[in-house]
Amino acid sequence: MRERARLLLADSLPTAGPRLGALAALILLVAGRRHGGFGRDLLERTLREVLRAAADDGDVVIQDLCAEAALSAVRNGA
Repeated sequence: MRERARLLLADSLPTAGPRLGALAALILLVAGRRHGGFGRDLLERTLREVLRAAADDGDVVIQDLCAEAALSAVRNGA
């Protein structure tokens, strides 16, 4: 069951869009548990990718959208 949940999370987190904040909150809620490190690490990698996309794109609209998505995830997860 754990492997199935990990695969589902790995598939859905990078494409979560507006749900990223809610998923981040859930991941951070269980991050301290015995096997919660997987989700925390996956969330960290996803947020780094979003921030990297914002930094690398020359379009300020894309930069703003990516930055807002990352900040929303952190804000909602805190």
